[in-house]
Amino acid sequence: MKTRPVVGITGFHAHWTYPHGADLFTGVERVYTDGIANAGGMPVLLMSNPSTLDDALGMVDALVLTGGADVDPIHYGHGRALHTGDSDPERDHFEISLVRRALDLGIPTLAICRGHQLVNVALGGHLHQHVEGHEGNERPAAGFHSIEICAGTILRQVLARDHAEVNSLHHQAVAEPGESLVVTARSTDGYIEATEHAERPLLSVQWHPERQKDSPVWEELLGWLISETTRVAGPGARESVIGS
Repeated sequence: MKTRPVVGITGFHAHWTYPHGADLFTGVERVYTDGIANAGGMPVLLMSNPSTLDDALGMVDALVLTGGADVDPIHYGHGRALHTGDSDPERDHFEISLVRRALDLGIPTLAICRGHQLVNVALGGHLHQHVEGHEGNERPAAGFHSIEICAGTILRQVLARDHAEVNSLHHQAVAEPGESLVVTARSTDGYIEATEHAERPLLSVQWHPERQKDSPVWEELLGWLISETTRVAGPGARESVIGS
């Protein structure tokens, strides 16, 4: 009998080079899988294949949308700007569908960095394609800029603080929030650093809490995610909805 909630994790695509050639693989950093397991969940890597979407949604109790490449601006009706990097079309299409269906089903979701931006795009928002100075890849484990967490939000309740030092590692940011998304934190220079859904269990953050070793925020966010799985119906109760 299953005792841990199953947490689906989106992964990145990359080429792995062998002596005899190269192969494409889907992967995810262990900091995600270890964090989920330590929080009481069962991490499962999801494949970015549209044919697996319904089975994935029928299997999982929660989702974590991870970091990665820039979301293609075609998905929010913009042309590609000078600083926008390469995108992953297969991953974009799969995760946009995943987010929309997960919200319809009320599956608890935690979105990080690219995941935060993708949630916004999936719900009709758009992005700043480049924010100078907001990527800190040379210091991924430490907070290097401040955010203000909005009062009266789930994020404020979960983190129990009104300020935090964070480590945004991506050069893009949410510009216009998507439908039903509430801004829950901003950087001190005014950029959106977190959102949550007004009606569904979804928290979304611009930074990488899983990499900040000196901060309890990663554990606090995962604690929220796992606790939310007890508030919603299990996968079996969703089968009729998924199959409809």
